[in-house]
Amino acid sequence: NRFAGRNTSAGEREYQTKFSKFLERFEDGEMEIRQFKKFGSFEADITLQGTGGADLSVVEVKEHPKFNPKSPETLENALKKAAMYTVKGCIMAKQTGPQIRRIAAVALPAIISRLG
Repeated sequence: NRFAGRNTSAGEREYQTKFSKFLERFEDGEMEIRQFKKFGSFEADITLQGTGGADLSVVEVKEHPKFNPKSPETLENALKKAAMYTVKGCIMAKQTGPQIRRIAAVALPAIISRLG
């Protein structure tokens, strides 16, 4: 939140970069963290993919300084978007059968999230 207080004009992509760098602190060598990964004509904000390529997580980041719990549409829509990217990634990789995928939506700088 110190960053948000000093940089009131920060945009969504800047928050994506900051959050990606935060996630990289926990990188263990078995997971590759990437930003702006293309899935056909779509672009995911942040992806975490296992080195073998089978494990995939998608994080959608939204700039949302004040979150209203009575109106959570921003995060719900972002979670749907992350799910769409995850499905698109499986289709493009021609993966079939049961799969476990993780999706998340994060609103920054309020640090509110939804997981799927």
